[in-house]
Amino acid sequence: MFGLDIAKIYDTVLSKIVNYLNYVFEPVQHNFTIEVMSNHVVNLSLLLVILTALIILFFISFLFNLIIYLFSERLLSYFTNIYIL
Repeated sequence: MFGLDIAKIYDTVLSKIVNYLNYVFEPVQHNFTIEVMSNHVVNLSLLLVILTALIILFFISFLFNLIIYLFSERLLSYFTNIYIL
């Protein structure tokens, strides 16, 4: 129809992407001990827990700000003092 050859597209683009991903995920030899590697895993898991807690905190504050913004007209109607507004 338009002269698109899926095999050529696969050979040029997708094969380069797959080769790059294979290079990234291939195993690497190292001489670290099991204790050092387990400490790395523990440190990474603690970092992930802290980052997850921060993301949850930011999401809750976002929801609070969104609710305040959506109901701002109703909240402003409660105040009659012009110095607050």
